[in-house]
Amino acid sequence: MFVRLLLLFTVIPVVELWLLIRIGSVIGAGPTILLVLATGVVGASLARREGFSVLQTIQARTARGEFPADAMIDGLCILLAGMVLITPGVITDVLGFLLLIPPTRTLLKGVIARFIRRAAAQGSIHVAGTFNRESFHGSESSDRDPFNEARRVRPADNPEAKFVDPDSPDIGNDPGDNDDRGAR
Repeated sequence: MFVRLLLLFTVIPVVELWLLIRIGSVIGAGPTILLVLATGVVGASLARREGFSVLQTIQARTARGEFPADAMIDGLCILLAGMVLITPGVITDVLGFLLLIPPTRTLLKGVIARFIRRAAAQGSIHVAGTFNRESFHGSESSDRDPFNEARRVRPADNPEAKFVDPDSPDIGNDPGDNDDRGAR
């Protein structure tokens, strides 16, 4: 993990700075600054538009009782795109635009879904939601849903799984309470 953080916070910015200097030496300082500003403005506009679109998809799927995993990964991609697009640089801008454009985002979603699935299996992250069992395990099938196979996991498959009734009056009463009230 240390090596990844070192790469992220030292090597990439140095390479970005080198690229900006090289571009500046070819096209000039003014056009380079305008290029950095233009990519930021265009990227922010695209991120806003795509973000609203994905938010509407998440709301619609949730209203139908579906687990919007695919749309949530889209939202994560757009959030990451917005973060890297506000960082001046050529590499980060290319990555940001790749995450914003739906066809390339679709290609990258599989990689992100595998990363999330692996991290959840290792216990590095915890995935929680308030969907009932029927909607989580769902009868709908989506080839595009990267978590589709997660819907087939039943409580018997994982003896440590704890399912909570979202309609239970005990939910949210005491965040420090670790007993099994509301558990099935």
